[in-house]
Amino acid sequence: MIATRLKAMVRLLLVGTLILASARHAAIRTDMTAGTRASPRAIPGPPPIDYASLLQRLSTPPQLTPAQREEDRRMDREMAAAAIAELGSPREADRVGAAEQLGAYPVPAADIALARTLRTDASAAVRLACAISLANFDELSRAALAALQGALVDGDENVRGAAFSTLQAYLETRSPDSPALKSTVKALGKLTRSQKLDPETRQLVRELLAGR
Repeated sequence: MIATRLKAMVRLLLVGTLILASARHAAIRTDMTAGTRASPRAIPGPPPIDYASLLQRLSTPPQLTPAQREEDRRMDREMAAAAIAELGSPREADRVGAAEQLGAYPVPAADIALARTLRTDASAAVRLACAISLANFDELSRAALAALQGALVDGDENVRGAAFSTLQAYLETRSPDSPALKSTVKALGKLTRSQKLDPETRQLVRELLAGR
């Protein structure tokens, strides 16, 4: 979004520069036709572009009032509720789209719905979308962490990989004394001793746990 707006502004400035250049040339031709030797009329050029400050202004989020923040939260809850309802659709494409959409609304209800669907949906594509969307949550519930750990033994390789990546990202953002980190590390350590875990995933989990 920021890059698109910046490119649009740059294009406008370039167009303005071309217009001014055309105006200069037109002024010179007019003077020559009139037989004068007057200097070309001075037409000011565009000011230099301060790309750093422009990018900073575009990338700085607006300051919202408490009422606006509450309105944003309310809209997130409503959008999440609509997507959660779609998780019950008989069409796989609808459920995949709903799981992907919930990644943009990291509210508690979305966390629980994604965890449940990751555990129970018959479609690997839907389970994959759930595992990926949970990576967008700063905090994960116990149910979500348990579902991701269970997905490490999923029958689909892509689901296993997505679940591992989400767990890895989550653990790397926890403080060393975090209860969530300690309980998850303990559960993963136990899982590495399970015969259900394939050798490749077991090795990845062991490397993730090394030093923790």
